[in-house]
Amino acid sequence: MFRTASIEEVLADKKKMTDYICERMKEEGMEITLADGPEGGPVWARLYSAWDDEYGWDLQFDTNEPDWVCPEEIYRHFRQKDMTCLEWNQEVFWELYSTDPHSAIVEGQPAHDQRTCDTPFWDADLGKLWVGDTLIKAYREEAENQRLVLAAFQGQHWRHRIDDPIPGKQCERLSRAKRRLRDTITGINADHITAGVIRFRGDGTGRGIIWEPCE
Repeated sequence: MFRTASIEEVLADKKKMTDYICERMKEEGMEITLADGPEGGPVWARLYSAWDDEYGWDLQFDTNEPDWVCPEEIYRHFRQKDMTCLEWNQEVFWELYSTDPHSAIVEGQPAHDQRTCDTPFWDADLGKLWVGDTLIKAYREEAENQRLVLAAFQGQHWRHRIDDPIPGKQCERLSRAKRRLRDTITGINADHITAGVIRFRGDGTGRGIIWEPCE
């Protein structure tokens, strides 16, 4: 069950994330790539750490996407490298933002009853994306790749991250597949009927997609 963290808990978490990042930096001014940018270039962050005998590690960073990159995203980048497959599958996202994922779809029930208050629901027949009773997006055109992504999330009970479900061509270059996925995510995020509810983004590898509530 979700609860609001206290100020002390927030500060403690921030300290843990800072320590985790700084202890894994290979060099001062280390640059990491977090995702593909909207114009085709990478979203990067250049990290700087400093040690204080009284306060411990301090982390500073520069980035080309200051509206998106934050310490949490940098921490997630390093944390992903240490995660096991089991941790990916059991990510705490479900404990924070969702009810039992397996209860989201019950065979034979009407679509409205299949939606929960926090978990999105993709109605493929009507081409509509919902969060609870809030209509997020309605498709009036084919948008095949976007529909494939939403159907994959629905089929995997809206887990936090899924692999790119868009089929590629034989011997296709990875850069082309990454560009197609990036364009698809941009399309899903566009023209929301109700803005500021959820968003989609790449996982930083060019091979996966993440959905999350907007803050």
